Amino acid sequence: MTAKQPRQVSADEVRTLARIAGVEIAPERLEHLAQQVSTILQGLDQMDPHELHDIEPAAVFRLNWD
Repeated sequence: MTAKQPRQVSADEVRTLARIAGVEIAPERLEHLAQQVSTILQGLDQMDPHELHDIEPAAVFRLNWD
């Protein structure tokens, strides 16, 4: 069995995805955001999909009425 490489997202990929989604991200935040997305993806990779087979997704809505 080979070890899976951790998924890494680059600042350029974050910028591209943000542009596609129509989201504006300040250039100085791209690297930090890329690290956060990479960490989330690595956490998801560690989950066992078989353990989640019968679990219904939670729907959470938070409305900000400021």
